[in-house]
Amino acid sequence: MNLSKTIAVTEIINSLQLIKKNPFWLVTSAITDGLFILALGFFTGPVKEKITEHAVLISNQLSTLMAQEKTGLLKLMFGPELSPMTGKLALIMLMLFAITYLVYSAFQGTAWWMAKNITEQKTPYKEYLLGFAKINLVWIAVYILYKILNFILALRYKIIQKFSPTSPDIAGNILLILFILAIIAAYMSYPYLKIKSLFKTPFKITAQLIGLSAVIYLVTDFILTNTNKLPIDYSIKIIIGIIILMPVFTLLRVYAIRVLSHVHARN
Repeated sequence: MNLSKTIAVTEIINSLQLIKKNPFWLVTSAITDGLFILALGFFTGPVKEKITEHAVLISNQLSTLMAQEKTGLLKLMFGPELSPMTGKLALIMLMLFAITYLVYSAFQGTAWWMAKNITEQKTPYKEYLLGFAKINLVWIAVYILYKILNFILALRYKIIQKFSPTSPDIAGNILLILFILAIIAAYMSYPYLKIKSLFKTPFKITAQLIGLSAVIYLVTDFILTNTNKLPIDYSIKIIIGIIILMPVFTLLRVYAIRVLSHVHARN
């Protein structure tokens, strides 16, 4: 029997059974995910507001300069008129990346470690958390590169739209596709802390793992979207959303660990 044709479905069932057998880890993992969302919003919210303020100022200044037939987006951003604002924006963005990295590594590393416990692949907490933080140095670098390129391309597209409103954002769409591929690579690297897991996993298994994970997420999103339309109190909607969404995150982690255990050594 073809392995790639069976594990994607059977491991969904196995993952659900493992979660059912481990209610303690399910609840603590869900709480960890909830705390992660709260902590990330609390620590990064004010920083994001500052970034938005500076981005708007830079965009307005760029439009004025380009209207004067001055060209070269990067040249203008680092020119004498804009370099102080660009430098300040860069520092604020670095602060955002540092905060995101620390919060993400601490909370999501813990959540993935709990998923390992659910699958009975126990790893010392400190060892896994340090490995998770180490591998995320690569992914935060990718994220930083994406945000910088996205910021530049978004500014460029915003300026282009002022002169040609119907122009498609081709560069922005290509960048988004590449970023989604990076997210998939990160997702597949966490179970065994192997940066090249995406490239060392048979394509059929990868496609089925990502495909079914996407289906689970989209079905959950559909349920939450329709729940939000119900004529009930907003606080009740939030509670329902947490009850539905947080266990799904745990399921996706357990599922990835189970599927990739057929391909990668457990070490």
